Amino acid sequence: MVTNSKLSELEQRYGGRLSVSSMKDTDYPKEDNVKLLRFAGARCPICGSDHWCEINVTGTKVICMRKKIEEELINGFKYQSTVKSINGYVYVLVDSKAAVKFDKKAFDFKANKTFPMAAARDLDTMNELVLAAYPLTEAHRKNLNKRGLSDDQIELHGSRSFGSFYVADENGEPYFVQAKKEFNSNKQPVVISRWKRILKQLNLPNDLWHGVPGFFTSSTKLNDKIVKYPVFSTNNGHKTGTQGMLVPYYDEFNRVMGFQVRVDQPKKYSKLIEPFKLHDGDMRMYINHDNTYKTYFYSAANRNGELLTQGKLDDQKEITISYGDDVMKDECTFKIETQAKYYWV
Repeated sequence: MVTNSKLSELEQRYGGRLSVSSMKDTDYPKEDNVKLLRFAGARCPICGSDHWCEINVTGTKVICMRKKIEEELINGFKYQSTVKSINGYVYVLVDSKAAVKFDKKAFDFKANKTFPMAAARDLDTMNELVLAAYPLTEAHRKNLNKRGLSDDQIELHGSRSFGSFYVADENGEPYFVQAKKEFNSNKQPVVISRWKRILKQLNLPNDLWHGVPGFFTSSTKLNDKIVKYPVFSTNNGHKTGTQGMLVPYYDEFNRVMGFQVRVDQPKKYSKLIEPFKLHDGDMRMYINHDNTYKTYFYSAANRNGELLTQGKLDDQKEITISYGDDVMKDECTFKIETQAKYYWV
């Protein structure tokens, strides 16, 4: 984990959360075990997306997983090289004075424990339980019907057919309560895990979820003790996850090896394609889940950012922002792009 006080400057600069990734930063000695930080709500300064891309601890190097822009200067960054092993693009910050000071004592780069991939039969068993917990909604069934699938074709794989991942239903009620706090016979608080209860009822190992994509260890504090329990999410490590249709991936024996999610509401993100010509600074656009947006101008005079515009996106492909008056009137333009509708859990 990273202490909030030391990470806040980078998170404030890029408008959201950063998390420690598993990828080591080769600019530091191997024994220091310094990791890159993953955008997890904060926005990549190259492509504008809030996930997948990474940045180093000083904010001077970004690995963008989407855009290769070789000639232009993008939000103060310039393309340097391509990392072929991960299909990522390395950008470096031109102004080194804008770097964030790195204090190694404030960081704990110990990697999170990741279980080895579960055996095929265990993947199939847990994924079938996931589909039982998150059955296909009527809205998603109608969507499949419109795509040309009959109900018989949808149900072809029986209990291993399509599903729908939602946190809550249309009334705001939990779609599936994965864990809840209760009091035992001694009136002591305990956490009841639905997954562990189901596995026990089926006489299966209570750690069968280990190594199944989508499952991770969550925890809560009870009576000064940390209680851990499994949670499933389409975004591993985040309890909310991206909501949409669960599309199973089968092996040759009709076993469910994993899921893709067909996202209901793909996120939009922005790319600055025409910066200001008369004003020195950094222009950024932040787009929320409800398609509302805000644009900020960061300059030497206002490092916390000046709110220039806000509104709601419809079907615009580009947004042009005006700034300044008279002879200093200037314009910049953002291109609006939408994330892919399908990705792996």
